[in-house]
Amino acid sequence: MSLPSSSHLSTMSSSSRIASSNCHSASAPADFSQSSISIMTCDSSNAGNSSSHMQQYTTARIKFLLKQQPSTYTVLKNEKKKSSICWEVFGFPAKKLENTKEYKKIDGFTSCEKCYETFSYTSTTGTRNMLSHSCVKNLSNTKITTFTSSSSSSQLKRGSMKIPPNLYIIGI
Repeated sequence: MSLPSSSHLSTMSSSSRIASSNCHSASAPADFSQSSISIMTCDSSNAGNSSSHMQQYTTARIKFLLKQQPSTYTVLKNEKKKSSICWEVFGFPAKKLENTKEYKKIDGFTSCEKCYETFSYTSTTGTRNMLSHSCVKNLSNTKITTFTSSSSSSQLKRGSMKIPPNLYIIGI
């Protein structure tokens, strides 16, 4: 990852330039068609280093990092009370803190634990994008199928009786 040129930093506000020498640029891959946002974060987790590190994240960059650097990046479970099924598959992307076993959440994003698809997210944006994601849809279909087959088999067990071979049961 290369450091951006000073002209690349001109889009940052003057208050964001405090650590411009440590600023890292992240860009979406050329073949990325989904629109994404960029969020500049300040990482001051390294207590031994007094200057802050700034990192720019996009949805595509986080997905790439989760896939390519699993020892540094992971998806943390949402610990808050969850009312949506999407939280069974989604969590928050996080980066491992240097020289520790702890991870720091990357604010402004949520990622799928299965395929690492990443969306911009805040508590006010809601879960619409996550609910339309294929891994959540597959989870929903699996749960419905499991419930249907388990309830059908228990009904058959409960009401077992001999059925004549020429009688067909419809609707199970």
